[in-house]
Amino acid sequence: MKKFVFAALVAAFSASSLASKDNVRFVAVDDSLFSNICVVAAQEGVIAARKVAPREFNESIRCNGQTINTFARQYTKADSAPIAYKFVLADERPESMLCKQAVSEGVESLGLTRGELDNIFCNGVRLTTFAKAYQAN
Repeated sequence: MKKFVFAALVAAFSASSLASKDNVRFVAVDDSLFSNICVVAAQEGVIAARKVAPREFNESIRCNGQTINTFARQYTKADSAPIAYKFVLADERPESMLCKQAVSEGVESLGLTRGELDNIFCNGVRLTTFAKAYQAN
């Protein structure tokens, strides 16, 4: 009996070591919003996860004991082609123009104080976070 248990453990360990990031399947343990955010972060990245629930999303969300950024980075492919975004103003409001400028030229180019920056939102996300997420690397 002991030999069988030992063989089963060795087989299970060997099979788990053959698993790779490419064949991982993510399943939410429950139907909570945060579980779904974690699944999307692992499959599509943090930017996509932020879109699931922009108001509830924050950088302190933890997925399987890790920060959401660490968790997502662990499973998203680093070798995938970079995504290029084209920003088109939906209106001529000054805030929209600031959002576009922050992405294309950097937040510093706006010449605003930290307090002023904290009060500007782009698509429901703070301007500084929005610019950081969509700026070309």
